[in-house]
Amino acid sequence: MNPKAKKFFRFIVFLSLSGVLLFFAFKNVDLRFILRGFLEANFFWVILSLCVSVMAHAVRALRWQLLIEPLGKRPKFSNTLGAVMIGYFANLAFPRIGEITRCGVLNRQENLPFGALIGTVIVERVSDLLMLVTITLLAIVIKIDLFGTFIITKLLTPIKLKIQALSDLNLLIGLGVGIAIILLIYLTTTQLLGKGAKERVQTVFSGLANGLRAIARMNQKGLFIGYSILLWFCYWLMTYLLVFSIPATSSLGAADALFLLVVGSVGMLVPVQGGFGAFHIATAMGLGVYGISREEGLVFATISHEAQTLLVIVLGLLFVLLFMQKAPIKKRVNQKQNARGLF
Repeated sequence: MNPKAKKFFRFIVFLSLSGVLLFFAFKNVDLRFILRGFLEANFFWVILSLCVSVMAHAVRALRWQLLIEPLGKRPKFSNTLGAVMIGYFANLAFPRIGEITRCGVLNRQENLPFGALIGTVIVERVSDLLMLVTITLLAIVIKIDLFGTFIITKLLTPIKLKIQALSDLNLLIGLGVGIAIILLIYLTTTQLLGKGAKERVQTVFSGLANGLRAIARMNQKGLFIGYSILLWFCYWLMTYLLVFSIPATSSLGAADALFLLVVGSVGMLVPVQGGFGAFHIATAMGLGVYGISREEGLVFATISHEAQTLLVIVLGLLFVLLFMQKAPIKKRVNQKQNARGLF
């Protein structure tokens, strides 16, 4: 399978999964209600939330700079922020490819080792996971009644009912289908990797190890922690500002926004393009605990998700165009420098 066919196949698979999730999210929902709720929303709060979102992207870029510094070079803030935004933009096409894309962009703009940049992104993602666990525990302590109700009614009870409804034959069929899917994924992945995969993986892991060793020597660990806390504070503030955008959620408080942040973040972990469908389902389910209808929950989820998606598209495209414009200039400068070296 040639590279273009592989990319197209992956795109179709992930797009189909997003479509399935969106179908279940909006199944039996009057879309006119969603549209009316969207049009009646107070976009003053949406714009404020987007301003905080831009701040969060800037903080992420600053934090990434700290991780890159031990590699021997501090990249320009504009290049780092641009790489972050283009990475988010790429995630709209292929889930989780954004991390690789932003490393490739910064490698091209700053001539930094790609494998080492991958190592910095892995450390960054581990830090984000630790922060998510921390705020989840905090939300559980603050809103234990809501979390307990959410886990029992939305997760455990549906699973229990489905298991009870299965006959032994259906259970065997389900296991067989599950095994077949696992085998299919294994065979497909093996095929997609193609020849030379071992060498490519070894090269990436070698650079990754070098990146991790450099990060261990980072001097500003306290600032890194501070940036991480500030980043997730921005995420919480974005969510809190958005609850005022529609009447159904305007009575929710700061602790409720923390609960919604956790629920929405879990939805974004599902490997689909930009969290489409998964975020909507998780957020609507979380708001259901407050007695907010599924339709109103989907209005909030749609405003939240699509506003952020639009921001990513606009900023991502702007930086793509900016870097495309800079590329010929950079090429001419390099040609002049090489020409001077000949004389």
